[in-house]
Amino acid sequence: AKTTATADALSTAILILGPIKGKQFIDKLPGIEGLIVTKNDVTLRSYGWGYYT
Repeated sequence: AKTTATADALSTAILILGPIKGKQFIDKLPGIEGLIVTKNDVTLRSYGWGYYT
């Protein structure tokens, strides 16, 4: 995200959506990547995560 406020808003939205729908949401946003770790330690990475890490 370009600003911390945008990152905060996105993380809140993803938390509310849950891990699966949250990842799907991230994957639709250009220029936004994310890593989600569930309460069961399952790791979900957005489609382009590897490009930036």
